[in-house]
Order: sequence, then structure tokens, then C-alpha cells
Amino acid sequence: MKRLISSLLLLFLILTPLVGLCTSCQNETISRLPDVVTQGVPEEPVVSTIKTDGFTIDIHKTYAEIKGYSGSDTVLVLPHSAAGLTVKLIGENAFKNNTKITRVILPAGTLTIDRYAFEGCTALNEVVFNEGLETIGDYAFRNSGLTILHLPDSVAGIGKYSFYNVPIESLTIPAGVSRLSKYAFYGCSRLTSITFQPRLYEIGERAFYNCTALTEIILPKTITEIGDYAFSSCSALTRMVIPSETTTIGEGVFTGCTALTIYAPAGSEAERIATRNAYRFESCDYDSLVTAEEDA
Repeated sequence: MKRLISSLLLLFLILTPLVGLCTSCQNETISRLPDVVTQGVPEEPVVSTIKTDGFTIDIHKTYAEIKGYSGSDTVLVLPHSAAGLTVKLIGENAFKNNTKITRVILPAGTLTIDRYAFEGCTALNEVVFNEGLETIGDYAFRNSGLTILHLPDSVAGIGKYSFYNVPIESLTIPAGVSRLSKYAFYGCSRLTSITFQPRLYEIGERAFYNCTALTEIILPKTITEIGDYAFSSCSALTRMVIPSETTTIGEGVFTGCTALTIYAPAGSEAERIATRNAYRFESCDYDSLVTAEEDA
């Protein structure tokens, strides 16, 4: 009996460090940066409405909201305050279908661009976003003419369809974004490059559907989930590098990517998807490949 107890004790002493090591490795694999906590703009009733320099502005209890513009200027510097209150919100439909404005400069205190705010602004080439902007609402720039897009890292939320069918050529996902909403960059047919940031862990459904100028993508290890049809119909995409940490890959993610070869570690979910759908696949050591790319 004493011999059995001694043996069990010895086994415990041997295995304990290994369990700790495995736990550490597991935590390293699944850990991700926490979601950014935003201030947000509270829902408050409208106290009054004023008009100045062509802008219609709603005054709430603690902030001002730009609701519309009726002037003739094509380059707009939005007011930073009204009635002594900071403009924190670009309201729903505020500039929708304005086909004359070409450039917009947001005021420093803006926190949210509400849904449809710049939808259909086909002449709008550039928006100078303020540092501190937190949220871009659903459909905010859908079918606009944006060719230049420099989003500040303070942005934590990019709504669904927000940049649907805009002619941007390059994209850097802001460092504050953890989840990319569905259809966010659907149909951006001139988009050639995407830079991902380390907080992003999920690419939503059809987020880059029909981005026909994309040729190569290297996903970072932080991305664990790719939604249905996220890269479908990216017909020029020839190479995609996927880490083993990407454990959820939805339906039809690479449908219509006829030139694509997937590079991923052997035994990964990416290999399983490639095998199941008869996609071209090359086994690789992810870290070595990425390091070689960075050193090249």
C-alpha cells in the first residue's frame, strides 16, 4: 500500500508541471484582446432644432446632432458644437443621397456616424475622420464614392453594409475592431489590399464578397472565425494563408475563387475545408511562412 501511494505521488509530481505547461499553451492559443469599451451616445429627446450655415442641428440635453445639410458647398467642415454642446452624432440619413459633396471633415468630438448618414453620396471621395470616433452605423457609406478610407484606431464598431460597394483601393481595419459585421465591404471591386489588426477575431458573413481585385490575403492568428461566403466571388484571389487558430470557416467562404490556393498547416480546419470542396491546398508552417514574407 505504501509503495502504491509513493508511486502515485511520484506520478503527480511528474505530471503537474506538464499540466501547467499545456494550460499555458492552451491559454496562449485562445486568448484575444478584450473588446474596447466605448462611451456611446445616449438616446435623449430633442430639446430644440437650429439651422446654421446650411446645417440642420438637433439639440439634445447633453449633445448636438447634425441632422441634415441644405447648402451648396461641396467641401464640408462640420461644426464641432451648437448651442454650447458638442456635436457627438452625425444623424441617420443626415447627408443621404447628396450627390454634390466631395469631401467631409468631421469635428473632434464626434462619437457616432448613424446609419445611412452618407449613403448614396456618389461624389464623396474622402472623409477626414476624427480621432475618438467610436462607431460607424449600418449602411453609413453604402454606395458612396469613397476612394480614400483612413479609419482611426478608436473605431470599435463597423456596422453591416457600412461600406457596401464603395471604390476604396486599400483598407486597414482599425485596432479597436474585434468583429467585422456582415456585408461590411461587400462589392468593393477596387479593393486590392487589407491590413488586419490584432484585436480582430471574426470576419462576418459576406464581409468581402465580390471584392474582385483582391489577389492575396494573409490572415493573422487572432482570427478564429470566418463567416459564410466572406470571400466568395473574389475571382482574382490566388493565395490565402490561414493559421490553425482559424477553427470556424463557414459555408461557401471561397465559392467562385477559381484561382485560389489555400496555404495552411496540415490538419487545420482550412485543410479540411479545402479537401471537402476540392480547393487547391498547400501545407505550410504558418510562422515560418509569415516570417519569410516579412523579411522579404
